[in-house]
Amino acid sequence: SAPDHPLDQDCLTNVCSKALNKLSEKYDFVIIDRPSGLDFSFETELQKFESIIVTAPDPMSQRSASVYCENLKNLIPECRISFVLNKIDPVMIKNKQVANLDDMSDSIGAMILGLIPEDDRIFKCLTNGTLPNEGMAKSAFDRIAKRIIGENIPLPNLKKLLKLS
Repeated sequence: SAPDHPLDQDCLTNVCSKALNKLSEKYDFVIIDRPSGLDFSFETELQKFESIIVTAPDPMSQRSASVYCENLKNLIPECRISFVLNKIDPVMIKNKQVANLDDMSDSIGAMILGLIPEDDRIFKCLTNGTLPNEGMAKSAFDRIAKRIIGENIPLPNLKKLLKLS
């Protein structure tokens, strides 16, 4: 059953802020997996960091990412925001069921950091608790990591990436 008392958001924000500051003293990168739908009280602590939104190519995910990006920009105007397009399905691209990358970037209001194609190996790795050592998604993770640390790695051609040409 649900807890008797709602979570004290101020307490959660304070704990998260302290944890984030402590982790940022020791690590160059701190990854926070934040489910959509939570309020923005914690995001004020992100102003000195870069935010990376991970979204899927479907229209509903795009709208959600756009709203989150807009809210984050309103809350923290100096926040650097980029996004990763996850679970790219070749069939959706081939059938033109998703917008092109420029339109997605404009819609979300952030620069694209990387493209991660749908890859069955990821699900297998998640269930085994391992990391992928090959495949399209592994290559995508490597390219994204290099971009995060400042290397000038061009985005791959989406059709070639998904072997559609």
